[in-house]
Amino acid sequence: MQLREVKWWQGNKGAERTPVPAAPFERVVREIDQKLHNTTHRFQRDAIKALQTATTEMMTDLLKLGNAITVHKGRVTLTGRTVRFAAEIMKLPTGPKRRRQGSEKTAKTSSTTVKEPKAIEPSAESAGGE
Repeated sequence: MQLREVKWWQGNKGAERTPVPAAPFERVVREIDQKLHNTTHRFQRDAIKALQTATTEMMTDLLKLGNAITVHKGRVTLTGRTVRFAAEIMKLPTGPKRRRQGSEKTAKTSSTTVKEPKAIEPSAESAGGE
């Protein structure tokens, strides 16, 4: 199924095929503009089309790099963590870093990350009794 879909997207290079339809993409662009500028701007149709084309190409490159990283690591599933790593390689903004649950606490010291040592609890044998 996926191979057929990939071939469909690759076919007819002259046709205007984009993964996100034009109307929803335009709504997202206008919503982002409204949040950034607190006012309504007008956009030419060609400007929206150029934004959509650039976004599609950037996302394609990001997912290609993420897939290459996944294959290099010997995995078959593309994870969000891998996509964020690919975005860092491409120098794209990635948003806030997420901490895993149960991961070790880290303390930031200048530009290095230092792991906090675990507390060592004395056992009954080392308490001095035999």
